[in-house]
Amino acid sequence: MKTLNINIENIVQEYASTLISANTLWVAFSGGADSTVLLHLMAQLTQLQNDKIYNVKALHVNHQLSEHADNWQRHCEAFCASLDITCVSKKVLVENMGKGIESSARERRYQAFAQVMSQGDIILCGHHRDDVAETIIYRLMRGAGLQGLTGIRSKRVFAGGTLLRPLLNFSRQQIIQYAKQHGLNWIEDESNSDQYYDRNFLRHSLFPILSKRWPNFQQRLVTTSAWLLESSILLSEYAQQDLAQCKVKKMTRHELGESLCLNTFSGFSYIRQKHLVRVWCQRLHFSVPDGVVIEQLPTLLLARNASSPVLCWGNVELRRYKKRLFLTRKLPSCDQTSLPIIWDGREPLKLSDGSTLHCSYAGSEAISFTVKYRSGGERCQPQQRTHSQTLKKLLQEYELEPWLRQRVPLIYVEDELVAVGDIFHCKTIDNYTKTTLSFEWHYHFEE
Repeated sequence: MKTLNINIENIVQEYASTLISANTLWVAFSGGADSTVLLHLMAQLTQLQNDKIYNVKALHVNHQLSEHADNWQRHCEAFCASLDITCVSKKVLVENMGKGIESSARERRYQAFAQVMSQGDIILCGHHRDDVAETIIYRLMRGAGLQGLTGIRSKRVFAGGTLLRPLLNFSRQQIIQYAKQHGLNWIEDESNSDQYYDRNFLRHSLFPILSKRWPNFQQRLVTTSAWLLESSILLSEYAQQDLAQCKVKKMTRHELGESLCLNTFSGFSYIRQKHLVRVWCQRLHFSVPDGVVIEQLPTLLLARNASSPVLCWGNVELRRYKKRLFLTRKLPSCDQTSLPIIWDGREPLKLSDGSTLHCSYAGSEAISFTVKYRSGGERCQPQQRTHSQTLKKLLQEYELEPWLRQRVPLIYVEDELVAVGDIFHCKTIDNYTKTTLSFEWHYHFEE
């Protein structure tokens, strides 16, 4: 085997523009060989001769799945102290929610990463070439498509900053060699030998067989993954052109999602439609539908207009309305019993479904509003109109999306309806105030 040449200068040279822009460099530090080597490398950043002062910190996530978990946490904290690096430890609760322990632990781990990161921070993970091979075969066995088979990316946007994997070009054997050369001690998680877990089965049972036949199969898989990534990027570029043709628009309450022209979309082939939906989801940072869900797309497109068709997955909904296709967040349930409520308009009013009602007006006069949800049969006369109509008819005319019509807050003064969210003011509002009065109703989601 060739002499190992992992050094901080090479890594900094490869990722210079990314590293130099970071406020804080977080190292995801499990205490295993991979993250131990990565942290050791990052600790050398402060020794480089340049004008940049790197703020390197370690983050240890204690999954509490092993009886040794607390000992591992102490080991990590002690190792960080020996390098004069701040170590932040977070305990998480991992529950099997039907996805498997491995998947649940990964989800909790990345949630912990996001919690500590600030805008412009970088989180570095110790994934290596063998992890890429494992991921590709694991996803292949799960029936992944082109996007899934692109493996692990070295860099991506994450939690307002960047997630970086600078060791992807090195094998696990090379990383172990580096650790031994530098006298580093690391943790061996006993669960890593338990072949009940799919990845451990691949590592301990399948990979030795493949290595005998194809000694360098991991690198071949990495090469294949790189080609697939190029194909995926190319298809995404084509899909972006398709999206442009579909005249994508943000919804009025834009954090909910976007819509596109259904006539244009329907003119594409079925395969092209499926790919377009996936790329659209990725652009909005929404979860991507799996194969079972996306196969229901024709049913959505061909459903009767009056049926308010919807396709759901995760926290995402795909809907049809008024010759447009809407890709939206799934809204929390709306507790109709939470209103009415008396409101002075001075502070934002948080509604039961996560939306917020704001009021702004000039002057110091106090106005007492009563906020309600629809109960049916309401009538009102919008300003600039000469007659009243049913609220049901007006909401249709103003083209409020059907799934929001039972959620829109109705604003009353002295039992008279004066405003319907921020959609329109009623003529009755002139009876109660001479000042400029406006309302804003919107949704905001924490990432």
